[in-house]
Amino acid sequence: MDMLRAWVEWTNAKGGINGHPIDVTIVDDRSDPSRARAAVQDMVENKGVVALVAPFATLTHSGIGPYVREKRVPVIGGDQNSPEYVTNPMYFPIGAAQEGWAWGALRVMAEQYKERNLGILYCVEAETCSIINKTAQKYAASLGFKVVYTAEASIASPDFSAQCLAARSAGVDTLLVAMDLNTMRRLAPQCSRQGFKPKYGGMQQDTTYLQIPEYQGFPYGNQVFPYSYAGPETAEFRQALARFLPNGGNNPFYANVWAAGGFFQKAVSQVNGRVTSAAILDQLWTFKNENLGGLSVPMTYTKDKPTVPPLCVFLTVVGQGKIDAPMALKPLCK
Repeated sequence: MDMLRAWVEWTNAKGGINGHPIDVTIVDDRSDPSRARAAVQDMVENKGVVALVAPFATLTHSGIGPYVREKRVPVIGGDQNSPEYVTNPMYFPIGAAQEGWAWGALRVMAEQYKERNLGILYCVEAETCSIINKTAQKYAASLGFKVVYTAEASIASPDFSAQCLAARSAGVDTLLVAMDLNTMRRLAPQCSRQGFKPKYGGMQQDTTYLQIPEYQGFPYGNQVFPYSYAGPETAEFRQALARFLPNGGNNPFYANVWAAGGFFQKAVSQVNGRVTSAAILDQLWTFKNENLGGLSVPMTYTKDKPTVPPLCVFLTVVGQGKIDAPMALKPLCK
């Protein structure tokens, strides 16, 4: 939400799109699919919203998807964690979607680690966590891993000592964790206190990992450009962070939002006349191998067809005092 506002402010400060400012409406759906549908309907039918850009609504796309499909409203980027992203033609993913994200987590672990006895710990709260577990098991052998332990747990649990001990007993030396950031920050220190110190990977990473010794070397498969990459291609991203989020940290989802805004801007900038959902869709369907100058993998959209992104991720690694991007803008692909 903060990054979306920062992108809007940055873009408007530069004159908006074709001289017109962007107006953003943000609604908290409280993880309720019915509330999410009602909110999107109100935005589209009463507030003039012409696209959903970077929605982070992992638990509520089941409410949003059918409505935007019926009303033909584009959804550009976002969490990309729902089946809607690869089955609904109104969704326009801008990098690895659900299966690709889970594959990517394992792929970067295989790139960085020699250890191969894999454990998988995933949350019970969201369907996407069980999908990550199934996807990881699907691709583990092809990436050189042997799955020796799987377990589910609640992110509301105050302690994960039982899971740590069970994973240690199973011989786990690499642990893939599909949990939220707050849980990730608690999990590794708790496992260390039980004498369990595997190599970690997972679906979350941010600059707070620099303060967690257990996450030294932690690799992450970014859906779009590495959020810590400091090349010329990301200069505006870093300038916008410094100007509008000087104390806001940085993480992969900030990069996701920035790239989603870029895809939206490119589509809208090509519209002649009134900007409508239909006009934006017409422009998105002209995109062939669009990658925003390297900020995403090449994306091609086909009219009224779902988009299945390639299995590709960009690598970031928790280094000494900084998040490294050792491969810059070169993705790892299947």
